[in-house]
Amino acid sequence: MSAQPELTRQQLDPVGTLDGRPLIIGFSVLALGYALFTTVRSLDHIANPLLAALAISALAFACAIALIETSPQRAPFTSGAHLSVHLLALTAAGLSHASQAGSNDFIQDDWAAISLGILLFALGPYRPVDELAALGTTSAILIGFLTVTRLPELSDALPPITYLLASMLGLLALTYASAAYNGWMLRALERWRNWNVNTSDLRIDAVAGGISRAVHRDRVSILEGEVLPFFHDLLERADVTEADRARAAAISTAIRTVMVAEADRSWLDELMGTFGRTRTITLDDSRGLASAMESNQRTALRALLVALHDEEHLVSGELRIGSDADTRVNSVAMRVTLTEQAARAALRPYFAVMRIVFPDFRVKPSRSALIIRFSYGHR
Repeated sequence: MSAQPELTRQQLDPVGTLDGRPLIIGFSVLALGYALFTTVRSLDHIANPLLAALAISALAFACAIALIETSPQRAPFTSGAHLSVHLLALTAAGLSHASQAGSNDFIQDDWAAISLGILLFALGPYRPVDELAALGTTSAILIGFLTVTRLPELSDALPPITYLLASMLGLLALTYASAAYNGWMLRALERWRNWNVNTSDLRIDAVAGGISRAVHRDRVSILEGEVLPFFHDLLERADVTEADRARAAAISTAIRTVMVAEADRSWLDELMGTFGRTRTITLDDSRGLASAMESNQRTALRALLVALHDEEHLVSGELRIGSDADTRVNSVAMRVTLTEQAARAALRPYFAVMRIVFPDFRVKPSRSALIIRFSYGHR
């Protein structure tokens, strides 16, 4: 079976997560801006400007990773990218502490914990809740440890526990707020999906009888058009000739061929059949491998193909599905030719969803076409 998606909002609702893209940009700018503002405001407390500049640079790299790796073109956002953000932010915290060594009696100018907390709140939709809480708590403890190492140089006007709590609480509050909010959103998405599945089952049951009757009518029309006239002709004559036998064999072969072809048609064949001849999207799936896709994969591919069919700048499209018997992996290759570059931009949301359900989804643009490759059915 293919790898199961992680329990994140990006995995369960990729299109909805796309709408939140401006938030990750805004929060990243806010985190870096807060660090810059605090550093400039507390220049008198900085003993080593070079280390302070390196601290800002490390945080800037953390923000850059958050921005780049959450991009729809690189979905999904991985645990490795999430860990990289934490490590760079912790590096920034260490450098910031070192830059103020011996010149800051209080820790009110330490911006690293709050900046990391802002980033974690922005990254909430992209990672599982337990991972958000675990890494956020670990980072808070490490920042607390950095504060403990500085206790001898801090003012004794406040008890040590005050400095420790002040350095950790902001990050912990933002971490658990992000985990709680996204946990609530995930539960709401799960309830919606369960309701949708149940109502879909009801709709299927409601139309199943009508579909059965329609299929029955189709079969009867085949019999009435070929078989019944032949039998009627035989009944009117007293003998059966070789020509009759040949005609009976031809009719049975034709009917069997039609019925087998209909039975072998996949959901993808049915979809392509609805497009008619208004667009030149061709399908090569002689072995019916599209039937091995999971439901979410079918939905994503169906949406992309419908979007291509409706795209007025589409020139041609080819879709081929093959398989590797050794690895039991089905591979898909698509080539799409569009007359306008703007049409490619309109397809980006569909590509983002495809990257969620097909982890190896890749798009290679060329001057004349888009080359799309992905696979499914991994064992």
